[in-house]
Parts: sequence; C-alpha cells; structure tokens
Amino acid sequence: MALSTHMKELRRKLLICLVTLAITTTFALFFSSDLWRFLLKPLQGVAVVTLINLSPTEGIAADFMVSAIFGVLLALPVFFGELYSFCAPALHAKEKFLVLGASFGSVVLFVAGATFAFFVAVPLLLMFLSHYSNIASQLWSQEAYVSFLFRFELLFGFVFQMPMLTYFVTKLGFIDQRFLVRHFRISIFLICLVAALVTPPDLFSLFWVAIPMLLLYGVSIVVNALVARREVA
Repeated sequence: MALSTHMKELRRKLLICLVTLAITTTFALFFSSDLWRFLLKPLQGVAVVTLINLSPTEGIAADFMVSAIFGVLLALPVFFGELYSFCAPALHAKEKFLVLGASFGSVVLFVAGATFAFFVAVPLLLMFLSHYSNIASQLWSQEAYVSFLFRFELLFGFVFQMPMLTYFVTKLGFIDQRFLVRHFRISIFLICLVAALVTPPDLFSLFWVAIPMLLLYGVSIVVNALVARREVA
C-alpha cells in the first residue's frame, strides 16, 4: 500500500475517533449530574469537606472536564478498534493474537486498579487529608477534586500493569524469575514505602494498599515463570 493511501486511511480513522469522542462527550454531558453523584462516592465518609467553585465558570469547566474524561472512556473501544484495524494488515496471525491478548489483559488490569483506587485507596487518602489540618476549614475546589481523583485512578491503573510489564520484559530477556525472587525483600520494602506515602498513617490503611501490590508482585513472579517455561518448551 502506498504512503499516500496509508495517510488517507490514517486521516479517516482519526476523523472517526474525533467524531466518536464528540458524540460520547456530548452524551456524558447530558448525564453530568449523575456522573457527579458517582464521583462523590469517595467523599461520602468525609463529612468535613465542602466542594466549592472558586470562579463563576468553574462549575461549567468542571462539568466539561468530567464529561470529556467519561467521553474518552466511552470512546476507547472505538479507538482501540480503529488502531487495531490500521495495524492489523502488517501483523501475522500470531502477532495479532498477542496484541489482542495483551490489550485485553491490560484493560482488565487497568480497570481493576482504577476500581481499587476509587473504592479503597482514594477514600482512605481523602479521609486522612481532610483531617490533616484542624486549623482551616476544608473547602476544596471542584476542579481540583476531579483532577486529584483521576490522577490517582491513572496511577493505580498503571501500577496494576505490573504483571503485563513483567511478561514483556521477560519475553525480551531483561529479567528472569530468579531476579524477582532475589529482590523480593527490597520489593516488599519499596511497596510498603509507596503504600505508606499514599495512605493515612495507620497500619490498617497501609495494609489495604500494600497487600494488593504485593499480590501483583507475586503474580508477576508466576507470569515470569510461565513465560520462561514456555520459552524452554
């Protein structure tokens, strides 16, 4: 296929993605009040916090921000489909299977991480932050709250990619199972340190965050062993 044909096909797919994003964002905007009720769930146990608008247009800007984020989430299947259909002609059957499997696994892990953050990690962190200072009233900007929430959603979504990352670095030969086992104690320390930094200063909250990360590290070791065994076979 000629380069000009590739570029035309790329422009067509980008146009499809942009139109889809505009439709999904507009759709999400109509349900912004319902989306806000959902986004406020991590704050349900934090009675001392009041969300406020710091400018006349902040409420509108926050609604558009939320709608755009959920619009992107709704449009992701189309994005992935268009990207795959653009790249598929250059892939062999085995490579197509690998790409589809890796994409599905990454999505599942990302959703698991975002769900854990939304219902466990973020509520604990918000509880700590809201009671950190008893001097000032807790008046949080609406936009700042949304930005904070989605940053942590992305953070935990990417942290939960650890098994998938391990799979690929093992396939490339950068690490092996012995490396992960040999550095297990250091990994425990680093995981607990990260968990302590993002949670309130109590053991219960630290365990709630550290245990899933340790389980992910264990899954990474298992994944590494399975990949190595398959390579030997």
